[in-house]
Amino acid sequence: MIIAIVRIPIDGPKRPHDQVAARSLQDTEIFHAVKGLRRKYFLNGDTGGGGVYEFDSREAAEAWFNDGWADWMEGRFGGAPQP
Repeated sequence: MIIAIVRIPIDGPKRPHDQVAARSLQDTEIFHAVKGLRRKYFLNGDTGGGGVYEFDSREAAEAWFNDGWADWMEGRFGGAPQP
């Protein structure tokens, strides 16, 4: 099992809980399709968001966190993910 914690700093005020909850529910479809992902927890804080990912194996985690992943996340959230 592998745990990965990702932080995405976002400028501006904390995102409203209702907005984050709605977006998280939409995004669950994406995560259901990720091979080897056991759980994904969404994070929302005063300085940004992120997630905690639980994978079956290192190989599954590396397949998800591929070369294009950081750019994809930055395009979605406006901030570059940080490990």
